[in-house]
Amino acid sequence: IINNYPFLECVSVISCWLDIQETADVDVKLERARFEEQLNRFEGIEYSDFIKAAEDMVSGASFINKEYLLEKSHAQFADLAKNRHSIRAFSNEEITREELMRVIKTASYAPSACNRQPVKVYTSLDADKNNTISKYVPGNKGFENDVPYYMIVTSNREYFGNSEFCQWFVNGGIALAYITLSMFSEGIGSCIFQWPSNYPGERELKKLSGISEAESICGIIGYGKLPEKVKVIGACRKPVDDYLKIF
Repeated sequence: IINNYPFLECVSVISCWLDIQETADVDVKLERARFEEQLNRFEGIEYSDFIKAAEDMVSGASFINKEYLLEKSHAQFADLAKNRHSIRAFSNEEITREELMRVIKTASYAPSACNRQPVKVYTSLDADKNNTISKYVPGNKGFENDVPYYMIVTSNREYFGNSEFCQWFVNGGIALAYITLSMFSEGIGSCIFQWPSNYPGERELKKLSGISEAESICGIIGYGKLPEKVKVIGACRKPVDDYLKIF
């Protein structure tokens, strides 16, 4: 329980709320005592252990100067977005676990509904497993053997209420964009493959990857290290006027 993210997030939020109340001269001695009592119920773990473990969890609110937010030029993101391409041929260089951890760490800052973070990613560094996954992926015909790695991006439907139908796909789509941009920043090429609803082989793919029934597959990313020369397909973008309508 001491390493459980949802539990520690709750500890951090409650602890932050108590601190804020005390700063505002609100008497919350009783609430803090109850909070401490509840945490001390876990055998072998002290209240202070939970508070220390939750120190790195960000809660509450803070004010940041505009200058700080703008000190990184937007041109860096513009260059990243314009130079990212869908890659369909890769080098033989292996990708390490450490590189994947950095990619997902950066991509985890993607916006999500009320910070619910319903997205998970499933991938394997095993060549045989990736060859098996390639057989299920729609849209990779003709170059399926040129993709060394696949990443399955899912979103958990249980994080959403009845009035939020299909919002899990919105969150998954945002994550797909962040992941591929994060990959590119690490020198990893990628190509997103759509996953149609109830696509043949979905049950087998979920079983292979350990994906729960509550998760919907939002897309699959084929990825690998960039070759020395990269072939990219020419793709014009619509004029801004076709994208943007000011009313």
